[in-house]
Amino acid sequence: MVSPVGVAEAQELGVRLEEKRRTIEAQKRRIEAIFTKHRQRLGKSAFLKLPGSYECRWGQ
Repeated sequence: MVSPVGVAEAQELGVRLEEKRRTIEAQKRRIEAIFTKHRQRLGKSAFLKLPGSYECRWGQ
């Protein structure tokens, strides 16, 4: 049989682990957003450097 103190400690540990998991997931989402924005900028930059790109061809 598990003592009430052991149950309380286990619940507290579970709560702390869940908070840590949420923090890590939030950091992961922020980093993914930064990388996505960076890739978009790199892609646009590469596209604009292509010879005969859309903007150059149509004079826009």
